[in-house]
Amino acid sequence: MSVYARRRLLAAALIALVAVVAAIAVVLVLSGGGGGSSNRPIGGAAGDGAPASAKVGPELAAHPRRTLPPPAKTVEGDGPIFEVRAGGIARITVPYPRGRVALTFDDGPGPYTRQILNELVALHARATFFVIGKNAKASPDTVRLLRAAGMVVGNHTWTHPRMSKFGLANQRAQIRRTQDLLEATIGQRPRFFRPPMWYWNRTTAQAVAEEGMQGVLFSIDTRDWEKPGVVAIVRRALKATDGQIIALHDAGGDREETLQALPLIVKGLRARGLEPVTLDELFRAGRPRSRTAQS
Repeated sequence: MSVYARRRLLAAALIALVAVVAAIAVVLVLSGGGGGSSNRPIGGAAGDGAPASAKVGPELAAHPRRTLPPPAKTVEGDGPIFEVRAGGIARITVPYPRGRVALTFDDGPGPYTRQILNELVALHARATFFVIGKNAKASPDTVRLLRAAGMVVGNHTWTHPRMSKFGLANQRAQIRRTQDLLEATIGQRPRFFRPPMWYWNRTTAQAVAEEGMQGVLFSIDTRDWEKPGVVAIVRRALKATDGQIIALHDAGGDREETLQALPLIVKGLRARGLEPVTLDELFRAGRPRSRTAQS
């Protein structure tokens, strides 16, 4: 082989090597790998036995229980958080700083919960999980893993009923039984409650307030429970703007589409300057205030 031919082969090999290195670098960037201290995983390893992170702070706890009279029927405001104020029901928002949104997951723990948790840890993203009491009782270790990885745990009733069909005693029981279990599981009573299927009424608001909690609805409903396809789930989630709450599901059925959509959602939000955080982080960022339809 001539010197010229050998040089051509060597040059081709070098070009191929550079291409491989560049491809590996792109994969590392997209997966969040190779970063500095700001990109450290929240909960350590991404496996099912992810250790507790030293940076995981205490979750916002419920306020002390109290007894309240039935609130007025009038609902003021249109925010995604509902609570009893001055004898009435207020739907509020928080003066969130720019660049944050809350990812929330409902109906777990279930078969996909740990996979979704692992994906969040790999993405260095935080979220809030509204768990069903009977599911948490069956899988307490999964609930503990959520907290160990820096996620926030919320109350999603004991059996996932349509709350607005019940009277005060039954609504209280659905919420309180789950609160008692979660206190025994993660060491405290969660601050946030989400009504299943979004069905709630003033009795729900009263029961939630009596438990020292705040009710949470959503700003963006991805409708992932309909299994509309990964593209549709991602497209809906990426409509979120500063301070909004995105609703997803980690259980209650086949959540493969949600699992596949999650990294695309997180990376798409970040590309728009929005960081996924927990409800705790949104609430700590500012004092809640009312938002009326006219404001």
